[in-house]
Amino acid sequence: MNKVLRIAHRGASGYEPENTIKAFSKAVSLGADMIEIDVRRTRDRHIVTFHDFMLRRLTNGTGRLRNYTFHELKRFTIGGEEIPSLLDVLSLLKGKCQINIEIKERGLVKDLVEAIRKYGMEGDVLFSSYLHFELLKLKAIDKDLRIALLFLTRPTSLKTAIKLGLETQAEALTFRLKRIPKKFIISAVEEARQWNLKINVCTINDVDDIEWLKSIGVHGIISDFPDRI
Repeated sequence: MNKVLRIAHRGASGYEPENTIKAFSKAVSLGADMIEIDVRRTRDRHIVTFHDFMLRRLTNGTGRLRNYTFHELKRFTIGGEEIPSLLDVLSLLKGKCQINIEIKERGLVKDLVEAIRKYGMEGDVLFSSYLHFELLKLKAIDKDLRIALLFLTRPTSLKTAIKLGLETQAEALTFRLKRIPKKFIISAVEEARQWNLKINVCTINDVDDIEWLKSIGVHGIISDFPDRI
């Protein structure tokens, strides 16, 4: 059985609040190979790690994140911790593991590239998104940037997904197991291998599902509990 990439979902979010410095540090301590983070922009154009477009679920604040400046966001906390900036996260994780930056909204691409170049982390960052056109913009800036296409639901066909991956020069395709039949995942792994594409699967916390995915040869598993992989 080949080694599977252990990807910590929003950090080790099964143990610490998601997308926080605590969650990222915990993932490193658990030996994650890669940490998946979500990025959005504040009103004054700072990029922060945060999943939702609204503050309510995760913080003691309300309203849309993009309506606040980075300074104003500091009064809202996640489990007692401030919402981190992308630059703080890159500084923390540089040299410790790879990073999967999930792009949650349009218009971030140029600043994201500038940020990873600032830290010399082009080879250590995999960009992913359901917004496939944003990933194309990344490739237009630098064809060597790494991208993974996310699929929220089952694609029209496996052939379509593979073709899209090849046309965009993606490194990987990422599927959600709960939204896509297991037979499709098996076929995807077999077909993608022929085209040198990788298959990642999210968000997997059940040990039996993890072992099954390992057995069929997926490249990476995204989990809230990276130590279970």
